Order: sequence, then structure tokens, then C-alpha cells
Amino acid sequence: MTFQFSLWDKFKQMDSLSGQNLSNLAQMLSHVLASKAVSLSILKVVEFGELDKSMVKFLKDVLLHIFTSQSDDTINAVFLRIATLPKLNTLREGLGLFMGHFLLGRKQKDRMIAGVEDKINIAQNALSGEHSFKL
Repeated sequence: MTFQFSLWDKFKQMDSLSGQNLSNLAQMLSHVLASKAVSLSILKVVEFGELDKSMVKFLKDVLLHIFTSQSDDTINAVFLRIATLPKLNTLREGLGLFMGHFLLGRKQKDRMIAGVEDKINIAQNALSGEHSFKL
């Protein structure tokens, strides 16, 4: 619980963090998400409609690190953990829109790392409660 509150405080101070601190925090969060120490519900305090540049960079770093360093099964499990909880509907919608706009958007597709688009699709399917994905 203390870890969660500490992260929430960091989210509020995101624009004051250095680039290196932001990157380190993103890598740490992606690791604890992938290891199932915390769930994506840790992001429920993020206002996806009011993201500043530092929070956009942070979320992109977290998600891209998960998509580039984890297996399809792990990605599915990370996103599936919040798929069935009705109170996290806003978070699911926010994450889905974020991935669609900032990771799959027209400009981003040109710079997309090979294979990441398929992994984003796995995540989006898991968020919508679809359990199947290509191996």
C-alpha cells in the first residue's frame, strides 16, 4: 500500500522529474507490472484526458518496455488482471485510447518497433476481455 501511495505521489510530480528519473521509474513500474507485484490498477489515478508531456512519455516508456521485453502470455496476463473489474472501466478505456493514439497513431506507426503492434493488439484484446491471441 505504501508503494502504491509513493507511486501516486510520483505521478503528481512527474513534470519535475529529470529524464533519467522518469526513465528509471518507467522501467521499474514495467518490471513490477510484469512480475505481477502490482496491477495496472496502479494507474487508476492517471487522468488520461489531461496528460502532460512528461506523463505521456512515462506511459509510453512503461508500455513499450512491457511490449518489447515480455512474452505474449505475460502481456496478456498484465492487461487481463484489470479486464473484469467494473470499477476500472475508466482506466481500461483510458489505456485503450492511449495505446491507440500515442502508440498506434499514424505518426507512431512509421516509427513502430517490429512486432510491437501485434503485442498492443494482445493488450487491447485482453482489456476488452478477449482471452485468445496469436502465438
